Amino acid sequence: MKKNKRKKIGSSTNLFIIFLSSVPLIGLIFLEPIIANIIVQVFNMNINDVYNNTFIWLIFYASLNGFLGSYDNKQLNKSGINITNAMTWSVILVPVYLYKRGSVLSKTYKISGLQSQWPFITWVTFFILSMFLI
Repeated sequence: MKKNKRKKIGSSTNLFIIFLSSVPLIGLIFLEPIIANIIVQVFNMNINDVYNNTFIWLIFYASLNGFLGSYDNKQLNKSGINITNAMTWSVILVPVYLYKRGSVLSKTYKISGLQSQWPFITWVTFFILSMFLI
């Protein structure tokens, strides 16, 4: 009789999930100024118009979160872990993806709730911090 062993999750997945959970703070402090200056230089726009254009930032964060969530989900699939509607959740509502990811990992590897939910808690904390820094 074969035992169905699950593969370990790779360190590259952990690196991507660390970056995904810190996107609200890293985006605000580092990425937004860089992207805003590139847009100003390329399209000859006013910097205030760029920062006030919600559509630009919505597309930017949805793309970034979608890429990171998609890569993380592919790595989890290689380990035999499936998250329902992962791509949708990672683009639209990142905290839901992170919570579902933590719940699946908690059940799969039998780890405690807080240990499996650290990306969710980190994302929410960084999001709140970024709201105070605006």
